[in-house]
Amino acid sequence: MPRKAFWSIALLALVATLLTPTTESSAQGTAATPRPAPEASDSSQGSFTARNQFAAVPARGLIMEQVEERFGVPEAKLPAVGDPAITRWIYKDFTVYFEDRYVIHGVVHQ
Repeated sequence: MPRKAFWSIALLALVATLLTPTTESSAQGTAATPRPAPEASDSSQGSFTARNQFAAVPARGLIMEQVEERFGVPEAKLPAVGDPAITRWIYKDFTVYFEDRYVIHGVVHQ
């Protein structure tokens, strides 16, 4: 078998393996049962599920005006520092980092 064909087949097998759902029941040959949804974390303890953490901050690429429209006025707008200029807006539950006027990162406070 040519080397290129071998790696193509190996890659397809790997992708198929990763995309195939696995549960204990499917390994035994019975119908798979859906897994229960993870429970929401108690935010008072400072922990978040991945879904909550990423839903709580502005998406990368939004402009400052869009962030302010969607999330309200921040508690603090810190001045730009460095080159390129990085600006921070601090909200109650998260901080948003901007380069120029575009969101580059959002961090949930713990």
